[in-house]
Amino acid sequence: MPLLIAQEQSSADMVQAAESGDPEAQYLLGKSYKKSQNNLLAVDWLSRSAKQGYTQAQYELGHMYDEGLGIPENNRLAAEWYLSAAEAGLASAQFKLSQMYSSGKAESVNSSDAIFWMRKAAESGLLKAQTQMGDHHFQNSDSQSDLDAAVGWYKKADGQGEVEATYKLGKIFSYVSYAGSNSERAFEFFSRAAKAGQVEAQAELGQRYLHGTGVAVDIDEGILWTKKAADQNNAIAQRNMGILHFEGRYLNRDYQLAAEFYRRGAEQGDAVAQRNLSSMYRLGQGVEQDDRQAFIWAQKSALQGYGPAQLNLGYAYRFGQGTSKNLVKAMQWYVLSKFEGQAAAEFNLRKVAPALSPEQRAEARFLADQCVSSNFSNCD
Repeated sequence: MPLLIAQEQSSADMVQAAESGDPEAQYLLGKSYKKSQNNLLAVDWLSRSAKQGYTQAQYELGHMYDEGLGIPENNRLAAEWYLSAAEAGLASAQFKLSQMYSSGKAESVNSSDAIFWMRKAAESGLLKAQTQMGDHHFQNSDSQSDLDAAVGWYKKADGQGEVEATYKLGKIFSYVSYAGSNSERAFEFFSRAAKAGQVEAQAELGQRYLHGTGVAVDIDEGILWTKKAADQNNAIAQRNMGILHFEGRYLNRDYQLAAEFYRRGAEQGDAVAQRNLSSMYRLGQGVEQDDRQAFIWAQKSALQGYGPAQLNLGYAYRFGQGTSKNLVKAMQWYVLSKFEGQAAAEFNLRKVAPALSPEQRAEARFLADQCVSSNFSNCD
């Protein structure tokens, strides 16, 4: 029998079986319609199969409601169908249900339901669930046991080739606060992740070669990996390339290239790059001298809590460089930079404070407190 005729006969048999009530055939027919983007018919057949308890159809129908495919989006029904499939042990449904609970798209009975279902999916071997369980413990690492749990989940995902997990293992093993920290092991994880194309790992690997952290110093390798990450738009690597060109230790000193790399990192929000670009505008290095641009970039960096930029912003307000002179604002930012450990802040505070009245000094401290308590969203 020719292949085309055989395929047509197979399709006809599947339709007949579906119409006769076979849940597997109904599921396969629904999937076929979904694949061809005939969502109305897909919903019809998946619903018939799901109502008979066919697990895969329950998951697919949940997805249709979740995304609004062929039917109006309905988070409640999506969660109900995901739950049916999750309770039957389908890892992908357990993962989706966890995501709905954690994002607030669906209401859970218990606050721990999101983690319960994510753990179920991870225990079933679902790669992305294992990584997210690692993230959960890593991001909430109040104890060594949390970090140990994160390492355990990341190792499971790493064993399946998940490069993000490999990178995060490098991060944990590089933490001094982690009891199992080990620079050499951290380097091994970063190296594997970098060679697999993980950009953040490439940026980290570059720094480790340049500074000899967990590996012998190798300037050529350090520059190679830093540039590789910078060329892929990694802001930290772009900032580090800027530093290399600015310092001129391992590359020819080139202020224009330094400013260009700083700008690329700064425009992506890297606080250090923003402060460094500000300094180049203030001094006219690699760019035309511009106090206003120096102020703007220092402010962007300072509002991310970066102490050196806060110190620079205090200086700008004190002397009216790029902005109106304002000693209250100068003191505010000097107070903040002192809090961030900037040694020069105390010296500058002793210069500014005597020029202010007690009320003005109180206002400056109030503004600094308001800035910190709002996580730098309200610093005016």
